[in-house]
Amino acid sequence: MENNQIVNRLKTYLYRGGFSYKNYPQKLKYIRKLNQKNQDEKAKFKKKYSNFSLKIQLASFSTNKNITNFWSKLNYEDREDLSHIHRWTWAIYLLTGKDSKINKTKKINFIKNVINNWCYKYGNYKIDYKNIIFEPYNISERLANYSLLVKLGYLNKDKEVLKILKKQLIFLTENLEFYYKKKSNHVLNNARGILLFSHIINNKQYIKFALKIVDFVLPKFIDKNGFFKFCSSHYQLIFSRWIIDINFFSEKKYINNVCKKVLSACEFFDLKNTNKNFNIPFFGNISPDFKPFWILNFINREKKLKDFVYQYWKHYNNNKQFKLDKCKGSNEWIKKVNNNLTIFSRNPKIYGFDFNHSHNDFFHFVLYFKKNPIIIDLGKPNYSQESHNTYSSGKLHNSIIINKHATFDDYLPNKIKTKLGL
Repeated sequence: MENNQIVNRLKTYLYRGGFSYKNYPQKLKYIRKLNQKNQDEKAKFKKKYSNFSLKIQLASFSTNKNITNFWSKLNYEDREDLSHIHRWTWAIYLLTGKDSKINKTKKINFIKNVINNWCYKYGNYKIDYKNIIFEPYNISERLANYSLLVKLGYLNKDKEVLKILKKQLIFLTENLEFYYKKKSNHVLNNARGILLFSHIINNKQYIKFALKIVDFVLPKFIDKNGFFKFCSSHYQLIFSRWIIDINFFSEKKYINNVCKKVLSACEFFDLKNTNKNFNIPFFGNISPDFKPFWILNFINREKKLKDFVYQYWKHYNNNKQFKLDKCKGSNEWIKKVNNNLTIFSRNPKIYGFDFNHSHNDFFHFVLYFKKNPIIIDLGKPNYSQESHNTYSSGKLHNSIIINKHATFDDYLPNKIKTKLGL
């Protein structure tokens, strides 16, 4: 017998002599068979799903992923794609996909196991807002998306997942995104995440806390006509969906009137044209959370989005329709219709650049003919620093330029004088 074999046997005898399997009482030895069974099932599962991939929609592109490699090598050029995948937003997209070849059960099983794998990989990480995974906005989106999947019956409550998300809930309540001299929509989303998840775990104190935040910020964020003051047409849709979610989970439907107002404002932008790329005029930033045509179809309860949207509105107050008042605009937003022509514009002097999704829209307009776009604005395509510095300028809009200089560009948030408060 070789020396290394002798050493290994001695190690086994010395270190495992008191707790090896051979010393188990006979009635407990079934555990080896049970462990083997679990290993066999795990191997069977891995074999079954190793080649089974689904198209996953991220913020700027889509990619095919399978369960076993879903969380490996997550290096994306756009940080919004990395945020998107950790928010579990892809799961909502997956349930509204048009891939008829993959049945609903397989999609749900895919989502369940990918989320469990996320918890196994990241659940014991130190929760630090400097880590993109645990930025407050990403946590609140994750809490909200999981809560929706549970409430709509796609997922059952998993004790381990709930345990991990509860820790993040506590962290979120202590790191709400209130900023000094800056009005941020993130805090509304923070409250939404806290509220939705607190309903899932039935924590009435956190529910009350979230509602207090909502009561505090809504009067500051929404004008009397239901328009959010963040100077972006797409974000009007995004924020309106948050309000609908909050109302959905609130048993008393205490913000029904707010829902009616913000949805009426959404109707203001909706041209109901067939071109999905330009079914609303673009002013201000384009949100990476959900694409404009998706969120508009969600608000309009379009049947073509199938599973998720159908289940959502089925559960929402027995699919009761809001009776909306016709919205003619506000002091900020202008819409003129003359025969086949429709023109939109915005008065940026109303809110200036105090809210964080605005562009320099002085003299800017968008024109449609028979609901088809003629003069358009593409909006800011992403949140890179280059995009932020370039697309906020009036030079990138059909505005008046004098000596290659756009009016009021000096007042943009990224200008040095503005940062110094001058």
